[in-house]
Amino acid sequence: MNSETKTLIFTGKHFKDEEVCDYLIQHDYKLPLPLLYLTKDGGLITRDFEPTKKDKLTAILLDENTVVYLRALNKEIFMLMYENMPVYDVSEINVQAWVKSQFTNFLNVRAASEKDIELLEKKRSDFFITLECLRHFHVDVPNLSRGYLGWIDKGAHNIRHSHGEARIYYYLEHNGDLLIFSNYSENELVKAAVRHDFFQSAEQ
Repeated sequence: MNSETKTLIFTGKHFKDEEVCDYLIQHDYKLPLPLLYLTKDGGLITRDFEPTKKDKLTAILLDENTVVYLRALNKEIFMLMYENMPVYDVSEINVQAWVKSQFTNFLNVRAASEKDIELLEKKRSDFFITLECLRHFHVDVPNLSRGYLGWIDKGAHNIRHSHGEARIYYYLEHNGDLLIFSNYSENELVKAAVRHDFFQSAEQ
């Protein structure tokens, strides 16, 4: 897949199926970023899509300690959460409360911060290609079709992005979903040995 093809996502378009297939064939069906599957034995990290474990697919790893979840805050969830509350009154505090209520088994979970997006921007192409490959496999992924990567500051009523900012609902309606991140230590999410072995082998 050439650099011109990669830019299709950032202009609000998706790859064609044949483009995704070509990419996967050229890369032995390995995805650009590792996937995190939460399984009974502690977890699995792999660059391969595992159809039999599709319901356990939870997140994408950006580095050895940071994950971005496939579940994100979208406009439908937002409206259900705040149907009896003026949307302009909703702030980062409300958003973080929702995150903690939905990701109860994970520590250090949060709506995207500026620091999270700075890390994600470094992996931007690989991240969007990974999303397109997962979409090809009929996995529900965050809506980021406009290419925006937004974050929310503490106490704010707006979501910021590289081109400005917008009220939370307006952003979700017009720009895309707000991503959810987490950092984990040895005893969180997956067994340390599994994680360590994966990243050690990847460096060789």
